[in-house]
Amino acid sequence: MPNPERMKILAAEDNPVFQSMLRTMLSKWGYDPVIAKDGSEAWDILQREDAPKLLILDWMMPRMDGLEVCRRLRNDRSNSYTYILMLTARTYSQDLVEAMDAGCDDYLTKPFNAHELRVRVRAGVRLLNAIAGDVPEVLPATPTPKYPSCFLSHSTKDAKFVELLFAALDTEGVSCWYAPEDMKIGADLRETFDIAIRKRDRLLLVLSENSVRSPWVQREVERALDEELRRKQDGRTDWRVLFPIRLDDSILSLDAGWASDVQRRHIGDFRNWTGCDSYQAAFQRLLRDLKAEGRGDEK
Repeated sequence: MPNPERMKILAAEDNPVFQSMLRTMLSKWGYDPVIAKDGSEAWDILQREDAPKLLILDWMMPRMDGLEVCRRLRNDRSNSYTYILMLTARTYSQDLVEAMDAGCDDYLTKPFNAHELRVRVRAGVRLLNAIAGDVPEVLPATPTPKYPSCFLSHSTKDAKFVELLFAALDTEGVSCWYAPEDMKIGADLRETFDIAIRKRDRLLLVLSENSVRSPWVQREVERALDEELRRKQDGRTDWRVLFPIRLDDSILSLDAGWASDVQRRHIGDFRNWTGCDSYQAAFQRLLRDLKAEGRGDEK
């Protein structure tokens, strides 16, 4: 019988950044992640006697794409049911139809929200438990969020810090998307990121020598400031969108118009993030600021 606290989940994803994200999140949620770097490796894992029964499958992968893995799995009648959650940057309705026709059970677009992914995984666990004859009498209610949703943007070179911050935010119940601003992606996925950022309540922007000179960072800041202006004009008290975080002093010495706007507000100081006490102090200040409304450019 599947056990949600120890259940193996196979995550097939060719991008190392998303591999790390999935491994971190699934482990933290109590599952045993098995990572495959492409569809062919995922298919080999699925042939094992102890193959995972819940599969998170990226659509576009080398050697064998997610749809082909899905089709092969559904055509193989020798095994018990495997729950398939498809991840993709595709957003057209026809793509959803094609994925469902191939046999996937659910569908989630990138960049994915951690809480939404967790809910989708739980749905798969419940189905597998039901198939095994273990149906809970009462399903746990989803708690009311204490914090606004966030998009966490960073350089791939700062991934270690971001993984730590993301896990801490998730523990506190902060619904958070995250993606590296310098990841090599196509225009379609970049547009998806843009939409995701605009839909989140807050933008957590990690600033370091690895990111401050990136055109993408400048664009994110400018869009966040535009959104703040729109919210002010609408009379909203929770108008603040941009929450900068610095890992060094590079943003303070940068001579640019957008950088000056950032420098005038409070910047979360995580320069000593490897030290427990200084990290906790900065993190608690960030939580306080996220929860507050209408605090503006408070220093």
